[in-house]
Amino acid sequence: MGDANSMIDMKQQFTNYANSAASGQLIIEDGVADKCIQHCQNYLVDLNALKFRCSELVHVASFGTLKSASALGNKFHTLAIGDTGTGSLKEAIQERIDVVMQMEEMFKKAKDAFTSSDEATKDKLRQAMNKIDK
Repeated sequence: MGDANSMIDMKQQFTNYANSAASGQLIIEDGVADKCIQHCQNYLVDLNALKFRCSELVHVASFGTLKSASALGNKFHTLAIGDTGTGSLKEAIQERIDVVMQMEEMFKKAKDAFTSSDEATKDKLRQAMNKIDK
């Protein structure tokens, strides 16, 4: 269904973003990160529901009893829920789920970096204020 290389590249890209966020190089404001995290979670619910329904897309027996009908039914069944590497819809959805999960993780790390950065800034301001007061 999807280009496997582009999905791998996308997963790697979000892993790199998450690492940048964890190290404080990528910071996303708290409220923005919360909205992005929520959108990821909502999208994951939808994707998981789609993945679950893949098994209901094709009923091989409904194609008939002829050998060619069974072969066609099996082909559609494989396209819907085939094993890993078959390019099935279920596999494509799982690849997207993996990417969205990495996006969510990246947003969480970026939010944590913002929160940590904010606390560090507060501490520096307090120290500066203490020096002024003395």
